[in-house]
This record gives sequence, structure tokens and C-alpha cells, in this order.
Amino acid sequence: MNNTNREKWLDIAKGIGIVLILIDHSQNFLSDYVSWFHLTIFFVVSGYLFKPIDGIENLIAWIKRRTIVLLVPYFSFLLCITIYRYVIEILKGNYNITWFIKDFIAKIYGGQYLTGDYAPFWFITCLLGTQIFFAVIHTLIKSKKVQIAIIMFFYILSHVESILVHNKAITFYVPLAADVVLITIAYYAFGFYCKKLLASIPIYIQTLSLILSIAFVALQAKNILGFQFELKYVEYSNVILDFVIPISFTIFLLAISQALTKLKFTSSTLSTLGMTSLTIMYLHFPLNLFIEKFITYPSVVFILVGLIIPLAMEKALFQKNLLLRFLFLGKVKGKRSTSIDDKKQVTTII
Repeated sequence: MNNTNREKWLDIAKGIGIVLILIDHSQNFLSDYVSWFHLTIFFVVSGYLFKPIDGIENLIAWIKRRTIVLLVPYFSFLLCITIYRYVIEILKGNYNITWFIKDFIAKIYGGQYLTGDYAPFWFITCLLGTQIFFAVIHTLIKSKKVQIAIIMFFYILSHVESILVHNKAITFYVPLAADVVLITIAYYAFGFYCKKLLASIPIYIQTLSLILSIAFVALQAKNILGFQFELKYVEYSNVILDFVIPISFTIFLLAISQALTKLKFTSSTLSTLGMTSLTIMYLHFPLNLFIEKFITYPSVVFILVGLIIPLAMEKALFQKNLLLRFLFLGKVKGKRSTSIDDKKQVTTII
């Protein structure tokens, strides 16, 4: 598979992923199943695109670059939404300074405190933490076996935390959803270590992943499986299935993404959504929550609103102005770069 097609199928995969996120958030009958794997796609793709870093100095520079690319848009969107909310609160007669201070601190603290308009924001800090955590492990530890052993240890530790959280032994929220990194690093690592497999997924692997995915859905529908999986709320139910189920669905969807590169209109639409996934992720909730104050509509309209308006805003506003491009897209250059490093930087944003 050549470089152009590889980049396109990754954008298509992100496009599928962001549509699945909106399906989950629209609260329809598919939500319970989609939540199993919609975020895993992004972690696997991001891991797939990770390039080994040579030396501490390059690692520090890489961390700084990733932090700017991800956190500048994060705080830009967070600040805009917060200002909007606070203006509404003041217009409604809320002049309680204590309320504003507590609310603002909660938004900066992040993680599970981010609900409503901010509900998806936790994912960005978790993604950044995952990228940095893996980069540090991979750069400082040369043995692949030791790297994998460490990642497996943290994966198991994430399930210990889940048990403690749901038994009320842990009663506080970890800032910026940093604890979720304990499990997401396993998906990120899968994308990196299985790069050759994922670049061109064999038909037997595609078939196996499809069979497993269908079987898991059928077992869940018949109340046999009882699978519960929510990354944000540290809800992990099975140390084996929490990896096997998300990965089986992800592999199949990546195979679909590769096949869709041959369909011009579909691939173009999904790759465009993939390249706009960051803006869609940030804006689909506040836009829908604002419109729903005036009218009610079905989940399909929720999805369309969450896709079309952010896409239009990015094309018409964020990409047209250097300052807005930096603040809301984390990009400095005027055009989508064709260099290897910039492709990596753009594609791993979300």
C-alpha cells in the first residue's frame, strides 16, 4: 500500500470513528455497542503512526510539540464554551462568584468533571497522556519485551483501579483523566507493535474479527455477555474482553477503511470528516445542546448537526485565518503539509 493510500485510509478510519462517537452520544439503540470501540480506533491509529524517538533531547522536543498541538485547541475551545456559559448564567441572574470559581476550577481539573458541553474533552488529555507515556517507555527502555511487560502491568493495574472505584474504595476523580491512560496505552501499543499487520490486514484476520464482533453483539443482546465498558468512568468489566472486544471491532473497521479507499465519494467524505474530527469532537455537544433548547429532534439530526456545522466552521473560519488555525486546530502552517513529520503530527491529533 503506497503512502498516499495509507494516509487516506487512516483519515477514513478517523472519519468512521468520529461518526461512531456521535452515534454513541446521540443515545440511540446502537450506543451501548458503539461505546465498546469508538475511541479505541483513535488510540490504535495514533499508535500506528508513532515513530521511534532517538534520545532524550528529541523526546523532550516531541513532547513539547505534541502538547502544543493538542492542548492549545483544547483550552481555546474550553475557554470559548466557558465564556458562552458564563454570559448565559449572568443573563439568568447568577452573580454568585463562588459558583463561577468552583465551576472554572472543575473545568480546568478536567476528567470526569467535564460533562454537558464539555463531555468529550477528557479524551484529548487522555490521548496526550497516552502518547507521552508510550513515547517515554519506548525511548528510555530498549527491550521490546520489557516495554510490553510494563504496558501489560499498567493494563492490569487499570482493572484494579476499576474495582476500587466501583467498590467506593477510591472516591476522587483523577485530574485530566490521567488514570485512563493505564488502559489506553495498551490500545496505542497495539497500533504501534502491530503496524505491519494493520498496514494490510490479511483476509483471515478480517474474517476472524468480523465473526468475533458479531458473536459479541449477539451474546450481549441475549444478556449472556453482560459486557460493560466506559473509559471515561473507569468502568472495565473483564481483563481479557476489555482488550479483545475493542480490538476485534477496530481491526474490522480498519479493514473497511482500507477497502473504502477505492470508493471515491465515500472515501472522500469520510476522510474529510477524519481530518475535521478534532473540531467535530469539540463542538458537536455544545451545538446540539444549544439547539435542543428550542426544538427537539431525533438522533439522526443530532448526528448531522454535530458533523455538518463543525465541518463548515473549520472550513470557513479556522482554516482561513492564521491565528484561528493555531488556536483551534493547533496548526501553524497554512496548508496541510506533505512532509512525513507533518503528516504524522496532523493525523495523530485525534
